[in-house]
Amino acid sequence: MIHVHVNVLEVALFLALVLRIGLVLFLLPFFSGQQVPAMIKAGACFSISLLLYPSLKDVVQPVPLDMTGLVLVVVAELIIGMLLALSCVLILAAFQHAGEVISFQMGLGFAQVADPHTGNQVTMLSRWFNLLGLLLFFSLNGHHYLLRAIVGSFHTIPLGAGVLTPLNYERMIALSAEVFVIAVKLAAPVMVVILMLQFGLGLMGKFAPQMNILMTSFPLSIMLGLLFLGFSVMVVGDAMTQILGHMVRFIFALARLPS
Repeated sequence: MIHVHVNVLEVALFLALVLRIGLVLFLLPFFSGQQVPAMIKAGACFSISLLLYPSLKDVVQPVPLDMTGLVLVVVAELIIGMLLALSCVLILAAFQHAGEVISFQMGLGFAQVADPHTGNQVTMLSRWFNLLGLLLFFSLNGHHYLLRAIVGSFHTIPLGAGVLTPLNYERMIALSAEVFVIAVKLAAPVMVVILMLQFGLGLMGKFAPQMNILMTSFPLSIMLGLLFLGFSVMVVGDAMTQILGHMVRFIFALARLPS
């Protein structure tokens, strides 16, 4: 007869690792979409936790097995996972918002497509900006910094320890406000060109009332908007480098790691 000994403490510790890592992975924009099957998400979460378990089992403190302790651990891990994933969500949301602003300025607000991440309708330029930000995030090794912060958080933040302090709350508010600043900076070249175009067309309509300014403005707005959007793409990489620096400092501060 075969006897199998199961160490309940080690199982609870492994599940705690799965909880924190899984929450971060499942909330990431490039991993939380509907196009990624649930089995692949669960397999990736389980595989990463299994790889990290041998190096973290001696670092992480044991998980309490009483009901109150388990509930506190789960709630604390939910908060930590959401905060670590929040930085990536907000950074890519800034790119998407920039696409929304440019689409509205160019008159392409009605040209919408389905976003596979959320299933909602978004503008084409918003979806394009989202993909551009995602590719730049991977090309600049943003996922490496995120994994480093997750692993480092187990060394600095014990299981069940709360991180929603007043200082972290201020950091979240500051990062949320930074989303709109980043979006306006990314959309600024096209916004300025469209504004100057509308100003010029307004003057033409004043001095030449016989011209159909409304029908003329639509193709000009789209043509100039796409032209200067192509010019601005050349500097988006440098902007993404600075944005990624903000994100790394944010998640490292949350994980209590030196940036």
